[in-house]
Amino acid sequence: MKKDFSVIAIAFLVFAIDRILKIAGIQGCFAVLCFSQSKNNGAAFGIFPGATVIFIIAALVVMLLALFYYKKIKSDIAKLGLALIIAGTLSNFIDRLAFGYVIDYMRLFFHPNLFNLSDLSNLAGAILLILGLGKKSKKKV
Repeated sequence: MKKDFSVIAIAFLVFAIDRILKIAGIQGCFAVLCFSQSKNNGAAFGIFPGATVIFIIAALVVMLLALFYYKKIKSDIAKLGLALIIAGTLSNFIDRLAFGYVIDYMRLFFHPNLFNLSDLSNLAGAILLILGLGKKSKKKV
């Protein structure tokens, strides 16, 4: 139970920071990150523009499946992955419902495409989920 609280707290923190950064409208470059806002009515890197309804439905499916499987998964790493996916998907879902697009606000100084913390949360979550599910359990003999 204590581990679940920590996992949920991390996911909530990621969600909250993403929401704050979307509202703040920070401009400028700091170290390797550059900040400026953009409206993205597509998926990552602007692919599939205008498919907002499909993305809303997909987000609902992803969040419901993640919530359903969260308690069934034993791996703490996989649980953290699912929680990060829920946090990232929920924040972008809120953008799509409220505005019809996702607010992207940062990029690496050497790359032109904008993204947001939710995108990173989804990516990190997917990697952790794969690692956590792929981890062999050690059975005592």
